[in-house]
Amino acid sequence: MNRRYQPRSSRAAAPSFHPVSMKEWGDDICPSPLCPLPNSRNPASPRPSLWELCDLRARPKSSAKELPFVFMVLRTLPFSVHQTFPSKLIAFNVFRTLSEKHGGVYQLFPKWNASARTRSRSRQQLTVCGVYPENWLEEPMRRRIPVLAFLLVLCLAAVPASAAQAGAPFPPLEQWRSAVLAGDSSALASLYSASPPARITLPEHPPASVQEEVAFWSGWKAKGLARISIEDLQQQDAMPGVRQIVFEAVLSLKDGAGTKNVYVAAAQTWVQQGDSWRIGAVKRMAPARLKQPLSASKDLYPAGSDAKAEIAEAIGSAASARKRVLLVFGANWCYDCHVLDEAFHSAEIAPVLSRSFEVVHVDVGEYNKNLDLARQYDVPVERGVPAIAVLDGNGKLLFSQKRREFEKARSLAPEDILDFLEKWKPVAAKP
Repeated sequence: MNRRYQPRSSRAAAPSFHPVSMKEWGDDICPSPLCPLPNSRNPASPRPSLWELCDLRARPKSSAKELPFVFMVLRTLPFSVHQTFPSKLIAFNVFRTLSEKHGGVYQLFPKWNASARTRSRSRQQLTVCGVYPENWLEEPMRRRIPVLAFLLVLCLAAVPASAAQAGAPFPPLEQWRSAVLAGDSSALASLYSASPPARITLPEHPPASVQEEVAFWSGWKAKGLARISIEDLQQQDAMPGVRQIVFEAVLSLKDGAGTKNVYVAAAQTWVQQGDSWRIGAVKRMAPARLKQPLSASKDLYPAGSDAKAEIAEAIGSAASARKRVLLVFGANWCYDCHVLDEAFHSAEIAPVLSRSFEVVHVDVGEYNKNLDLARQYDVPVERGVPAIAVLDGNGKLLFSQKRREFEKARSLAPEDILDFLEKWKPVAAKP
Protein backbone atom coordinates (compact mmCIF):
# COMPACT_ATOMS: atom_id res chain seq x y z
CA MET A 1 0.00 0.00 0.00
CA ASN A 2 1.25 3.45 -0.88
CA ARG A 3 1.75 5.31 2.41
CA ARG A 4 2.77 8.73 3.58
CA TYR A 5 4.81 8.44 6.74
CA GLN A 6 4.46 10.85 9.62
CA PRO A 7 6.09 10.67 13.06
CA ARG A 8 3.80 9.20 15.68
CA SER A 9 2.94 11.98 18.11
CA SER A 10 1.59 9.63 20.74
CA ARG A 11 1.88 5.97 21.47
CA ALA A 12 -0.94 3.74 20.30
CA ALA A 13 -2.87 1.70 22.82
CA ALA A 14 -0.88 -1.24 24.11
CA PRO A 15 -1.64 -4.44 22.22
CA SER A 16 -3.46 -7.20 24.06
CA PHE A 17 -2.11 -10.68 24.66
CA HIS A 18 -3.30 -13.61 22.61
CA PRO A 19 -2.39 -17.24 23.21
CA VAL A 20 0.40 -18.50 21.00
CA SER A 21 1.29 -22.11 20.35
CA MET A 22 4.79 -23.47 20.69
CA LYS A 23 6.71 -26.69 20.37
CA GLU A 24 8.92 -28.48 22.84
CA TRP A 25 12.53 -28.60 21.77
CA GLY A 26 14.82 -30.96 23.60
CA ASP A 27 14.01 -30.97 27.30
CA ASP A 28 12.75 -27.43 27.69
CA ILE A 29 10.03 -25.07 26.57
CA CYS A 30 10.46 -21.67 25.01
CA PRO A 31 10.66 -19.41 28.08
CA SER A 32 9.94 -16.07 26.49
CA PRO A 33 6.96 -13.82 27.47
CA LEU A 34 6.55 -11.55 24.44
CA CYS A 35 5.00 -12.48 21.15
CA PRO A 36 6.29 -11.04 17.91
CA LEU A 37 5.82 -13.10 14.77
CA PRO A 38 8.61 -14.96 13.03
CA ASN A 39 10.26 -13.04 10.24
CA SER A 40 12.07 -15.05 7.58
CA ARG A 41 11.89 -18.53 6.21
CA ASN A 42 14.95 -20.35 4.99
CA PRO A 43 14.96 -24.15 5.32
CA ALA A 44 18.66 -24.19 4.45
CA SER A 45 19.62 -22.34 7.63
CA PRO A 46 21.51 -24.14 10.40
CA ARG A 47 19.69 -25.80 13.28
CA PRO A 48 17.86 -23.07 15.19
CA SER A 49 18.22 -22.39 18.86
CA LEU A 50 15.43 -22.95 21.37
CA TRP A 51 14.52 -19.28 21.27
CA GLU A 52 14.05 -19.35 17.51
CA LEU A 53 11.59 -22.26 17.63
CA CYS A 54 9.04 -21.01 20.09
CA ASP A 55 6.09 -20.56 17.79
CA LEU A 56 3.91 -21.54 14.96
CA ARG A 57 1.80 -18.44 14.68
CA ALA A 58 -0.51 -16.35 16.84
CA ARG A 59 -4.15 -17.33 16.48
CA PRO A 60 -6.59 -14.85 14.95
CA LYS A 61 -8.06 -12.46 17.51
CA SER A 62 -11.54 -13.65 16.64
CA SER A 63 -10.77 -17.13 17.93
CA ALA A 64 -8.27 -16.36 20.67
CA LYS A 65 -9.32 -17.39 24.14
CA GLU A 66 -7.59 -15.21 26.70
CA LEU A 67 -5.90 -17.04 29.55
CA PRO A 68 -4.67 -14.78 32.36
CA PHE A 69 -1.02 -15.86 32.33
CA VAL A 70 -1.68 -19.12 34.14
CA PHE A 71 1.06 -20.97 32.32
CA MET A 72 3.50 -18.09 32.69
CA VAL A 73 2.85 -18.26 36.40
CA LEU A 74 3.63 -21.96 36.39
CA ARG A 75 7.02 -21.04 34.96
CA THR A 76 7.80 -19.09 38.12
CA LEU A 77 7.12 -22.08 40.37
CA PRO A 78 9.67 -24.77 41.33
CA PHE A 79 8.53 -27.01 38.44
CA SER A 80 8.26 -26.42 34.70
CA VAL A 81 5.23 -26.66 32.47
CA HIS A 82 6.76 -29.46 30.45
CA GLN A 83 7.21 -31.46 33.64
CA THR A 84 3.54 -31.00 34.45
CA PHE A 85 1.99 -31.69 31.07
CA PRO A 86 2.48 -34.80 28.90
CA SER A 87 4.96 -34.49 26.08
CA LYS A 88 2.11 -34.58 23.56
CA LEU A 89 0.93 -31.12 24.59
CA ILE A 90 1.87 -27.88 22.93
CA ALA A 91 1.84 -25.56 25.92
CA PHE A 92 0.63 -21.97 26.01
CA ASN A 93 3.39 -19.42 25.62
CA VAL A 94 3.46 -15.70 24.94
CA PHE A 95 6.98 -14.86 23.83
CA ARG A 96 8.64 -16.36 20.91
CA THR A 97 11.51 -14.86 19.06
CA LEU A 98 11.96 -14.00 16.39
CA SER A 99 13.38 -15.88 13.57
CA GLU A 100 11.43 -17.35 10.77
CA LYS A 101 14.75 -17.87 9.17
CA HIS A 102 14.56 -21.61 9.69
CA GLY A 103 11.19 -22.21 8.12
CA GLY A 104 9.47 -21.99 11.46
CA VAL A 105 8.29 -25.17 13.12
CA TYR A 106 6.67 -26.30 9.86
CA GLN A 107 10.01 -27.13 8.25
CA LEU A 108 11.32 -28.94 11.33
CA PHE A 109 8.12 -30.81 12.15
CA PRO A 110 6.68 -32.03 8.81
CA LYS A 111 3.39 -33.13 10.32
CA TRP A 112 2.53 -29.42 10.57
CA ASN A 113 3.07 -28.86 6.85
CA ALA A 114 -0.63 -28.49 6.16
CA SER A 115 -2.15 -25.55 4.37
CA ALA A 116 -2.44 -22.38 6.42
CA ARG A 117 -6.25 -22.57 6.38
CA THR A 118 -6.35 -26.23 7.46
CA ARG A 119 -3.65 -25.64 10.05
CA SER A 120 -5.48 -22.68 11.56
CA ARG A 121 -8.84 -24.47 11.60
CA SER A 122 -7.50 -27.65 13.23
CA ARG A 123 -5.64 -25.69 15.91
CA GLN A 124 -8.70 -23.64 16.74
CA GLN A 125 -10.79 -26.77 17.10
CA LEU A 126 -8.27 -28.42 19.43
CA THR A 127 -7.68 -25.42 21.66
CA VAL A 128 -8.39 -26.17 25.31
CA CYS A 129 -8.02 -23.11 27.52
CA GLY A 130 -4.89 -21.91 25.75
CA VAL A 131 -3.29 -25.37 25.37
CA TYR A 132 -3.02 -27.12 22.04
CA PRO A 133 -3.27 -30.93 22.38
CA GLU A 134 -1.44 -32.62 19.54
CA ASN A 135 -2.32 -36.16 18.40
CA TRP A 136 -4.61 -36.72 21.36
CA LEU A 137 -6.86 -38.83 19.20
CA GLU A 138 -4.01 -41.30 18.99
CA GLU A 139 -3.74 -41.61 22.78
CA PRO A 140 -5.76 -44.03 24.89
CA MET A 141 -8.70 -42.35 26.58
CA ARG A 142 -7.47 -43.43 29.98
CA ARG A 143 -4.38 -41.25 29.52
CA ARG A 144 -6.35 -38.21 28.38
CA ILE A 145 -8.91 -38.05 31.17
CA PRO A 146 -6.53 -37.02 34.01
CA VAL A 147 -4.94 -34.36 31.83
CA LEU A 148 -8.30 -32.96 30.73
CA ALA A 149 -9.42 -32.84 34.34
CA PHE A 150 -6.27 -30.98 35.31
CA LEU A 151 -6.76 -28.48 32.46
CA LEU A 152 -10.34 -27.92 33.56
CA VAL A 153 -9.13 -27.10 37.07
CA LEU A 154 -6.62 -24.63 35.63
CA CYS A 155 -9.30 -22.97 33.51
CA LEU A 156 -11.66 -22.63 36.45
CA ALA A 157 -8.85 -21.29 38.62
CA ALA A 158 -8.06 -18.68 36.00
CA VAL A 159 -11.60 -17.26 35.92
CA PRO A 160 -11.44 -15.20 39.14
CA ALA A 161 -7.99 -13.82 38.37
CA SER A 162 -8.31 -10.07 38.26
CA ALA A 163 -6.94 -8.15 35.29
CA ALA A 164 -4.99 -5.00 36.00
CA GLN A 165 -5.52 -2.09 33.63
CA ALA A 166 -2.77 -1.94 31.01
CA GLY A 167 -1.65 1.57 31.89
CA ALA A 168 -2.53 1.59 35.60
CA PRO A 169 0.32 2.66 37.90
CA PHE A 170 2.16 -0.12 39.70
CA PRO A 171 4.33 1.53 42.38
CA PRO A 172 6.95 -1.26 42.56
CA LEU A 173 7.59 -0.89 38.82
CA GLU A 174 8.10 2.85 39.31
CA GLN A 175 10.59 2.09 42.09
CA TRP A 176 12.41 -0.23 39.70
CA ARG A 177 12.44 2.43 36.95
CA SER A 178 13.79 5.06 39.36
CA ALA A 179 16.55 2.72 40.55
CA VAL A 180 17.57 2.02 36.92
CA LEU A 181 17.65 5.75 36.17
CA ALA A 182 19.81 6.42 39.23
CA GLY A 183 22.11 3.47 38.51
CA ASP A 184 21.48 2.35 42.09
CA SER A 185 22.48 -1.32 42.16
CA SER A 186 21.63 -1.74 45.86
CA ALA A 187 18.08 -0.43 45.37
CA LEU A 188 17.67 -2.61 42.30
CA ALA A 189 18.92 -5.75 44.04
CA SER A 190 16.44 -5.23 46.87
CA LEU A 191 13.57 -5.46 44.35
CA TYR A 192 14.47 -9.00 43.24
CA SER A 193 13.48 -12.09 45.19
CA ALA A 194 16.36 -13.60 47.14
CA SER A 195 14.61 -16.68 48.54
CA PRO A 196 13.83 -18.33 46.25
CA PRO A 197 16.21 -16.48 43.92
CA ALA A 198 14.63 -14.74 40.93
CA ARG A 199 14.88 -16.58 37.61
CA ILE A 200 16.44 -14.53 34.81
CA THR A 201 15.97 -15.82 31.27
CA LEU A 202 17.70 -14.27 28.25
CA PRO A 203 17.46 -15.12 24.55
CA GLU A 204 20.13 -17.54 23.33
CA HIS A 205 22.03 -17.32 26.61
CA PRO A 206 22.17 -19.47 29.73
CA PRO A 207 20.09 -18.25 32.68
CA ALA A 208 21.60 -15.20 34.34
CA SER A 209 21.97 -14.49 38.02
CA VAL A 210 20.23 -11.65 39.83
CA GLN A 211 23.61 -9.95 40.16
CA GLU A 212 24.08 -10.04 36.39
CA GLU A 213 20.59 -8.67 35.81
CA VAL A 214 21.17 -5.85 38.30
CA ALA A 215 24.51 -5.07 36.64
CA PHE A 216 22.83 -4.94 33.23
CA TRP A 217 20.28 -2.33 34.29
CA SER A 218 22.43 -0.27 36.66
CA GLY A 219 25.25 -0.15 34.10
CA TRP A 220 23.28 2.13 31.76
CA LYS A 221 23.98 5.10 34.03
CA ALA A 222 27.68 4.92 33.21
CA LYS A 223 26.77 4.81 29.51
CA GLY A 224 25.03 8.17 29.72
CA LEU A 225 21.48 7.27 30.71
CA ALA A 226 19.49 10.50 30.95
CA ARG A 227 15.92 9.19 30.94
CA ILE A 228 14.00 5.93 30.99
CA SER A 229 10.37 5.53 30.02
CA ILE A 230 8.09 2.49 30.05
CA GLU A 231 6.09 1.99 26.84
CA ASP A 232 3.51 -0.55 25.65
CA LEU A 233 2.87 -1.55 29.25
CA GLN A 234 0.68 -4.61 29.71
CA GLN A 235 -0.03 -6.11 33.10
CA GLN A 236 -2.32 -8.63 34.64
CA ASP A 237 -2.87 -10.18 38.07
CA ALA A 238 -2.49 -13.89 37.41
CA MET A 239 -3.61 -14.66 40.96
CA PRO A 240 -3.60 -12.82 44.29
CA GLY A 241 -0.07 -11.69 45.02
CA VAL A 242 1.28 -12.40 41.53
CA ARG A 243 1.41 -9.76 38.80
CA GLN A 244 2.71 -10.28 35.29
CA ILE A 245 4.07 -7.21 33.48
CA VAL A 246 5.29 -6.86 29.90
CA PHE A 247 6.78 -3.61 28.63
CA GLU A 248 9.42 -1.99 26.49
CA ALA A 249 11.93 0.15 28.33
CA VAL A 250 13.13 3.14 26.28
CA LEU A 251 16.57 4.23 27.47
CA SER A 252 17.63 7.70 26.34
CA LEU A 253 21.42 7.99 26.36
CA LYS A 254 23.47 11.15 26.02
CA ASP A 255 25.24 11.14 22.68
CA GLY A 256 27.37 14.22 22.18
CA ALA A 257 25.03 17.19 21.97
CA GLY A 258 21.97 14.97 21.53
CA THR A 259 20.55 11.67 22.70
CA LYS A 260 19.98 8.24 21.23
CA ASN A 261 17.41 5.66 22.28
CA VAL A 262 17.95 2.03 23.18
CA TYR A 263 14.95 -0.31 23.45
CA VAL A 264 14.74 -3.29 25.78
CA ALA A 265 11.59 -5.46 25.79
CA ALA A 266 11.04 -7.39 28.99
CA ALA A 267 8.53 -9.37 31.02
CA GLN A 268 8.60 -9.44 34.80
CA THR A 269 6.68 -11.57 37.28
CA TRP A 270 6.23 -9.69 40.54
CA VAL A 271 5.39 -11.70 43.65
CA GLN A 272 4.15 -10.30 46.95
CA GLN A 273 6.41 -11.37 49.81
CA GLY A 274 4.97 -10.12 53.07
CA ASP A 275 4.32 -6.41 52.68
CA SER A 276 6.69 -6.00 49.73
CA TRP A 277 6.59 -6.80 46.03
CA ARG A 278 9.65 -8.44 44.50
CA ILE A 279 10.56 -9.70 41.05
CA GLY A 280 10.42 -13.48 40.95
CA ALA A 281 11.09 -14.05 37.25
CA VAL A 282 12.38 -12.03 34.30
CA LYS A 283 12.46 -12.72 30.58
CA ARG A 284 14.28 -10.04 28.64
CA MET A 285 15.27 -9.31 25.05
CA ALA A 286 18.65 -8.02 23.99
CA PRO A 287 18.95 -4.22 23.66
CA ALA A 288 18.06 -2.82 20.23
CA ARG A 289 18.40 0.58 18.56
CA LEU A 290 15.05 0.31 16.81
CA LYS A 291 11.77 -0.08 18.64
CA GLN A 292 10.75 -3.73 18.78
CA PRO A 293 6.93 -3.98 18.53
CA LEU A 294 5.38 -6.24 21.15
CA SER A 295 2.62 -7.08 18.69
CA ALA A 296 2.68 -7.86 15.00
CA SER A 297 -1.06 -7.45 14.52
CA LYS A 298 -0.86 -4.39 12.27
CA ASP A 299 -2.11 -5.09 8.74
CA LEU A 300 0.86 -3.82 6.75
CA TYR A 301 0.00 -5.92 3.71
CA PRO A 302 -3.79 -6.00 3.18
CA ALA A 303 -4.95 -9.18 1.47
CA GLY A 304 -6.88 -7.41 -1.31
CA SER A 305 -4.24 -4.89 -2.33
CA ASP A 306 -3.17 -4.61 -5.97
CA ALA A 307 0.60 -4.11 -5.83
CA LYS A 308 0.97 -3.41 -9.57
CA ALA A 309 -1.64 -0.65 -9.48
CA GLU A 310 -0.12 0.86 -6.36
CA ILE A 311 3.36 0.86 -7.90
CA ALA A 312 2.03 2.58 -11.03
CA GLU A 313 0.29 5.19 -8.87
CA ALA A 314 3.42 5.73 -6.79
CA ILE A 315 5.57 6.20 -9.90
CA GLY A 316 3.16 8.85 -11.19
CA SER A 317 3.18 10.68 -7.85
CA ALA A 318 6.97 10.43 -7.60
CA ALA A 319 7.44 11.88 -11.09
CA SER A 320 5.31 14.93 -10.36
CA ALA A 321 6.83 15.53 -6.92
CA ARG A 322 10.42 14.71 -7.94
CA LYS A 323 10.59 11.84 -5.50
CA ARG A 324 11.66 8.23 -5.70
CA VAL A 325 9.70 5.05 -5.06
CA LEU A 326 10.59 2.67 -2.23
CA LEU A 327 9.23 -0.85 -2.68
CA VAL A 328 9.14 -2.90 0.53
CA PHE A 329 8.60 -6.60 -0.16
CA GLY A 330 7.33 -8.44 2.91
CA ALA A 331 4.34 -10.01 4.65
CA ASN A 332 2.28 -9.60 7.78
CA TRP A 333 3.88 -12.68 9.37
CA CYS A 334 7.32 -11.08 9.02
CA TYR A 335 8.34 -9.57 12.36
CA ASP A 336 11.20 -7.55 10.89
CA CYS A 337 8.72 -5.99 8.47
CA HIS A 338 6.87 -4.61 11.48
CA VAL A 339 10.13 -3.40 13.02
CA LEU A 340 11.01 -1.59 9.78
CA ASP A 341 7.57 -0.01 9.50
CA GLU A 342 7.79 1.17 13.11
CA ALA A 343 11.15 2.76 12.28
CA PHE A 344 9.63 4.45 9.22
CA HIS A 345 7.20 6.20 11.59
CA SER A 346 9.89 7.36 14.01
CA ALA A 347 10.65 11.04 14.50
CA GLU A 348 14.12 10.66 12.97
CA ILE A 349 13.15 8.79 9.80
CA ALA A 350 9.58 9.78 8.91
CA PRO A 351 10.41 13.35 7.71
CA VAL A 352 13.13 12.12 5.33
CA LEU A 353 10.96 9.32 4.03
CA SER A 354 7.91 11.53 3.51
CA ARG A 355 9.91 14.28 1.78
CA SER A 356 11.82 12.07 -0.65
CA PHE A 357 9.97 8.80 -1.25
CA GLU A 358 6.67 7.22 -2.15
CA VAL A 359 6.46 3.93 -0.24
CA VAL A 360 4.68 0.83 -1.56
CA HIS A 361 4.32 -2.37 0.46
CA VAL A 362 4.39 -5.45 -1.79
CA ASP A 363 2.92 -8.57 -0.18
CA VAL A 364 4.78 -11.81 -0.85
CA GLY A 365 2.23 -13.85 1.11
CA GLU A 366 3.67 -17.26 1.93
CA TYR A 367 6.19 -16.67 -0.85
CA ASN A 368 3.36 -17.25 -3.31
CA LYS A 369 2.27 -13.67 -4.18
CA ASN A 370 3.76 -10.97 -6.40
CA LEU A 371 6.80 -13.09 -7.20
CA ASP A 372 6.64 -11.74 -10.75
CA LEU A 373 7.17 -8.25 -9.34
CA ALA A 374 10.08 -9.51 -7.28
CA ARG A 375 11.67 -10.90 -10.43
CA GLN A 376 10.86 -7.75 -12.40
CA TYR A 377 12.67 -5.59 -9.86
CA ASP A 378 15.46 -8.14 -9.32
CA VAL A 379 14.68 -8.70 -5.62
CA PRO A 380 15.54 -12.24 -4.44
CA VAL A 381 12.79 -12.48 -1.81
CA GLU A 382 13.57 -16.15 -1.25
CA ARG A 383 16.61 -14.95 0.71
CA GLY A 384 14.35 -13.29 3.27
CA VAL A 385 12.16 -10.27 3.81
CA PRO A 386 11.81 -7.37 4.25
CA ALA A 387 13.56 -6.67 0.96
CA ILE A 388 13.74 -3.26 -0.68
CA ALA A 389 13.97 -1.85 -4.19
CA VAL A 390 14.31 1.80 -5.22
CA LEU A 391 12.85 3.24 -8.43
CA ASP A 392 13.16 6.69 -9.95
CA GLY A 393 10.21 8.80 -11.09
CA ASN A 394 10.19 7.01 -14.45
CA GLY A 395 10.00 3.55 -12.89
CA LYS A 396 13.65 2.74 -13.63
CA LEU A 397 15.25 0.38 -11.12
CA LEU A 398 18.05 2.11 -9.19
CA PHE A 399 18.67 -0.37 -6.38
CA SER A 400 17.55 -3.87 -5.39
CA GLN A 401 18.43 -5.61 -2.16
CA LYS A 402 20.86 -8.48 -2.75
CA ARG A 403 22.78 -8.70 0.53
CA ARG A 404 19.91 -9.01 2.99
CA GLU A 405 20.47 -5.44 4.12
CA PHE A 406 17.03 -5.13 5.73
CA GLU A 407 16.21 -8.77 6.43
CA LYS A 408 17.28 -8.39 10.08
CA ALA A 409 15.74 -4.97 10.57
CA ARG A 410 15.60 -5.51 14.32
CA SER A 411 19.41 -5.33 14.45
CA LEU A 412 19.65 -2.01 12.57
CA ALA A 413 20.07 1.46 14.04
CA PRO A 414 18.20 4.57 12.87
CA GLU A 415 21.45 5.83 11.38
CA ASP A 416 21.65 2.78 9.11
CA ILE A 417 18.24 3.49 7.61
CA LEU A 418 18.91 7.23 7.34
CA ASP A 419 22.21 6.61 5.54
CA PHE A 420 20.40 4.40 3.03
CA LEU A 421 17.65 6.95 2.43
CA GLU A 422 20.14 9.79 2.08
CA LYS A 423 22.09 7.78 -0.47
CA TRP A 424 19.07 7.02 -2.65
CA LYS A 425 16.92 10.10 -2.28
CA PRO A 426 16.68 12.38 -5.36
CA VAL A 427 19.36 15.03 -5.55
CA ALA A 428 16.90 17.90 -5.46
CA ALA A 429 13.93 16.55 -3.49
CA LYS A 430 11.22 19.05 -2.76
CA PRO A 431 11.26 20.27 0.86
